[in-house]
Amino acid sequence: MNLRNIASSVVAGISLVSKGNALCVDDPEGWRDGASGPGYDCATYALGQWCTMDGGAGVGWNPNNAFGWGKISWNGFKGTDNKKFDEACCACGGGVGEGYIEPVYNHTDYVFTQADRNAVGKKRKKKILVGEAWVDRYGYSCRVYKSMNFCNADGTQGDGWDSGAWGNIRSYKNAGRSCFEACEVCGWDGE
Repeated sequence: MNLRNIASSVVAGISLVSKGNALCVDDPEGWRDGASGPGYDCATYALGQWCTMDGGAGVGWNPNNAFGWGKISWNGFKGTDNKKFDEACCACGGGVGEGYIEPVYNHTDYVFTQADRNAVGKKRKKKILVGEAWVDRYGYSCRVYKSMNFCNADGTQGDGWDSGAWGNIRSYKNAGRSCFEACEVCGWDGE
């Protein structure tokens, strides 16, 4: 089947965006950025909505400029093989090949309310966007928690979380909620 023929359809629950006939592959495979922490991979840039297909910053990148991440184009984010996200990741306009399968996120996340914003001090208000999905105190969304395996759907810490380096996962709260009280992918039941 020609990829061009199915470019605007949904295949097995995965949205397909096509720029040609050959499916894109991240290059290098296993790429990670040069950020502090675990080094984030192309899957996280895609699922976290950190980038756009034209190599720009996506809606998930440094929400409200409140988290000090800097510009996505900063050279300090160069990673494996000295490549940046927009050179390595298909989701960000890089990689090798032209067809791209966009990841699907079918989970419910807590949405910040005006009450959440009102309950925090002046410095923290910028980190709570009313009507937007929960992010932790550093700006990482439930999508990132899923992609990086920071938590499990049964409400436990995932294998991707490094307690020795980052401390207790429950301390990464925003608006009084940790991932376990905000992310379905981390066991939150929507209450």
